[in-house]
Amino acid sequence: MERVASGNKIGMHQDFGFQNEVWIDKDKEIGSEFKSFCPGFAKFADTFSTRIISKTDRFIRIRTNNERKHILLELGTSTFGKLNGTEEFLRMSVISSQQSEIYTSGEWVRELAEVPENVSSSFEDENSDDYFFDSDF
Repeated sequence: MERVASGNKIGMHQDFGFQNEVWIDKDKEIGSEFKSFCPGFAKFADTFSTRIISKTDRFIRIRTNNERKHILLELGTSTFGKLNGTEEFLRMSVISSQQSEIYTSGEWVRELAEVPENVSSSFEDENSDDYFFDSDF
């Protein structure tokens, strides 16, 4: 079940983009991103376990069907912003398979942590299976 929250911010069921048809089969462009504030780092590793190239406590890199592209999942954490407590955020990016170093800034985490109050309040229900992400899909 999908619903639009505001602009290109979309709420989606907890599987939130791990479907192969979006990330692997459709050969997304390098630079495509998916940002989320929901649990899923371990689920991503389980879902794509046969494709993992490298994994740390903050990054998982997997191969795609296109040998020129990889998918990078980054885990970011925040103790600031509109939501209460420490939040975990995910950013999934399509990168060049030739990219050897992973450069990232924490700015994307800050942007997600500082969602407008009217949006964050609609996604804080602990019993909800809906999560929030910023996506071009």
